Amino acid sequence: MAGEIAKRNSLLIRPIVSAHRLAGRCRFRRSGTIARRSPSVRQRQAFTLIELLVVIAVIALLMALLIPVLNLAREGAQRAVCMSNLRQLTLAWILYSDDNDSKLVAGSPFDWMSGGNRSPDSYIEGWLGRAFIPSDWAVTVEWGTGPEKGALWPYLKDIDVYRCPRGRPGHVATYAIVSAANHLLVQGTYVNRVHRGSASIHSSASPLHVDNGKRVGKTVLRLTRLTDIISPTAAQRAVFIDMGQTPFASAFWVHYLYPRWEARINVPPIHHSDGVTLSMADGHAEYWKWKGRETVEMPRKLITFGSGSLFAEIMEEDYEPQTEDGLYDLQRLQKATWGRLVGDYVEVSPPKGRACFPGDTPVWVNVTLVKISEVVSGQTVGRLGCAMAVGCIRRIEKLEEHEGTFECRDVTLENGNCISVVDAHRFMLGSGKWVAAQNLRSGMELKSLNGTVAIRSVVVRAMPFVGKVYNLKVKDAEQYLVGKDGVVVRDW
Repeated sequence: MAGEIAKRNSLLIRPIVSAHRLAGRCRFRRSGTIARRSPSVRQRQAFTLIELLVVIAVIALLMALLIPVLNLAREGAQRAVCMSNLRQLTLAWILYSDDNDSKLVAGSPFDWMSGGNRSPDSYIEGWLGRAFIPSDWAVTVEWGTGPEKGALWPYLKDIDVYRCPRGRPGHVATYAIVSAANHLLVQGTYVNRVHRGSASIHSSASPLHVDNGKRVGKTVLRLTRLTDIISPTAAQRAVFIDMGQTPFASAFWVHYLYPRWEARINVPPIHHSDGVTLSMADGHAEYWKWKGRETVEMPRKLITFGSGSLFAEIMEEDYEPQTEDGLYDLQRLQKATWGRLVGDYVEVSPPKGRACFPGDTPVWVNVTLVKISEVVSGQTVGRLGCAMAVGCIRRIEKLEEHEGTFECRDVTLENGNCISVVDAHRFMLGSGKWVAAQNLRSGMELKSLNGTVAIRSVVVRAMPFVGKVYNLKVKDAEQYLVGKDGVVVRDW
């Protein structure tokens, strides 16, 4: 009996032991599996070097894309503020004129002294007062209770409006009035009449002594009254320009007679994305993107003033544009300043007696092209627009000839044809008006046989022309046709 019980117990214990052993093996295998896999799990929790470099490259690419966009957005917002400032300043400029019998405010900042006389009687208040001189600029105020704020301050009492947000640090005012708006006397733009005992028309206070600006047709070059603005309209005459720095007791100067930028502080501003902001006399403001790369890249120099902590940008000498786009930028500002270009001038009776074309210049004679040196009296020449029409034929009376040394210009037209001209011969514009050869500019439209043709470029030869030059005298016509295009020129 006892043996059977022992045998039965052994049978019961064996499965239990086997179960325990199996469970132990399973636990051992699981723990072994976990132990073997744990290192790979830890490895997957960190970035590899390649993954890290890829992330850095993506971030750098995003920043390279976003930063220029953000800079453009920032500049656009600052430009909007600048143009708002210009509109407010121009409105104050107009209100001043309305309150002063149409007289314009003095275009000089920081006051004017008559002929160097620093007495209070000779003091004239400029549009911008000495309160706007940079604090680091040493200035001695010899009279009065303190620095003046300028003639426009009563109309615009907000100091922030006088400065562009993109102006140079430390410069309290960055706007200037253009030289044509009752300020500088620029050669060829004013009437040379002196009064009030001035010794010289070119004194520092000469605007006190000049009655009016020169008038060409309906255009007054130097404006002294708002009513002077007739042609072109007020929407086309510039008043304020953003220089980006203190105007240094001067207006923004551009020449009238010469196609070049004035030296010193009259550098074309480029702080608005290689462009400039300016206002017109009707109160609106504009942004001009400079077209020529040379306008942006012309030689500039930073100088210091005061104790050396403030900087300003200057040109050390006059700069004459060398490209068509550069000349376009200059002439666009000249026309907005003075209302016209010198080349637009029309003489009522163009002078004659000039022999102006080299001997190989082709002219339309006997309904064909002939060298001007081979023309003889009695031949016929076509009049304007009708070289092939019998009814328009006119007789050549004389071939004028001169010999000497002459300045020579090569006028290249838009189709590539070129006309060489010496001296001051007259060409007819598309409008029917005459313009002298020395005043020809790229972009002008010349009257021709088949309508009009535009000028691509005008280049003065480095060496003068030496030899014979010719001109024609045409009976009852006073004009003939030059070059393949039949450009209309004045006869002898």
